Amino acid sequence: MDVKQAVGEALQYITDIYAHTDIRHVDVEEVTFDETADAWRITVGFFRYWDQPARTPQLLSPAESRHWEPREWKKRTFKVVQINDHDGRVVSMTHSELGAVN
Repeated sequence: MDVKQAVGEALQYITDIYAHTDIRHVDVEEVTFDETADAWRITVGFFRYWDQPARTPQLLSPAESRHWEPREWKKRTFKVVQINDHDGRVVSMTHSELGAVN
């Protein structure tokens, strides 16, 4: 599996896992290959609708959140998807603290 395939699998996995949640601006943030585990570690970032704009005190509904630009949102979620290099199977998904968007 090459890096493009691994990234594609990770993005699809996140999109599928969070299909019930209105996530937006899903994109790859980091990619590393763990030779010991023989697996790709891909960090994917996205916004959730409850990651409300900093200037608005109340939570937004999914429909309302579609009108806000990313620079207005206060937090981005990061997940690390680990994918087996041989069979493309997702081995794990963990949370990552890459930082907050301000």
